[in-house]
Amino acid sequence: MKKLFKSKTLIAALLCSVTSLFGVGAPALAGNEAPPVLADGEAATSMLTDDNPFVPPDLLRNEVEAMQRFATPLIEYMNRFGAVTGAVRPDPKRITEVETKLNDQRSRFPEFQRNAQAVVTKLKNANKWTDELDAFFEVAAKRKNAPSEFIAFVKNRGGFRRVFEKSVSSFHLVSSQFEDDEASLKEARSRKVSLLNWANSFVVSSAYAPPKLNIPCNYCIALIPTLAVCVYVPNLACINEVIQICLDEHCTSTLSAGLTTFKKGAMLTREALSNPRRGA
Repeated sequence: MKKLFKSKTLIAALLCSVTSLFGVGAPALAGNEAPPVLADGEAATSMLTDDNPFVPPDLLRNEVEAMQRFATPLIEYMNRFGAVTGAVRPDPKRITEVETKLNDQRSRFPEFQRNAQAVVTKLKNANKWTDELDAFFEVAAKRKNAPSEFIAFVKNRGGFRRVFEKSVSSFHLVSSQFEDDEASLKEARSRKVSLLNWANSFVVSSAYAPPKLNIPCNYCIALIPTLAVCVYVPNLACINEVIQICLDEHCTSTLSAGLTTFKKGAMLTREALSNPRRGA
């Protein structure tokens, strides 16, 4: 009896020790029971911490800042180009100003391409070009207050890596668009306007609607990857104007076909360029 009593006492002591070490109910986990499964959102969120984010804060900062120095004035150029080419009687002085901006953007484009390619190289060299990078995009984008429409756009088209690589491989369309714009500006400069049409251009109807601007969607090939990679860099304002421009209804059909199949000639409206937003 004494041996039996000592055995029961020993077992009770061991149980108390296990409980105090692992917490109440811990012995139940010692069997074959599977650990709790995190939801996709929880798993992605676990990668984003202030101390240890999946993408180090300064890994891509230089490249992204350089890309934005091309993309931000590109948006301004698109506005001015649309206003000039959409005018009934274009102002030659304004045409010259837009031509100057066109040449400036064209001269900056090779550097933009090099920085975009450097983003891919750096992420791959740091072993970050993985599925986790795509999962981290959604979390980081929400943290940067990126528009939900853009987050959904990237996610529905295969994730950050697919969208970014397709953009890089389609940069030739941006170069082609520069050439098309140059031709459009020359046409605007030589445009002949009849006296009747010139007089009608001053008539404002009661149901006035702003004229449509001739803004090419092909420039979204440069704007979309710039905004996408910006979410990985904290404390850097992103060009959220890309939402009003590239996801406008006039470009959506072009984009939905895939970044490598932009339809030449797709245009945007003046409304799509109003009230631009900037992210934190």
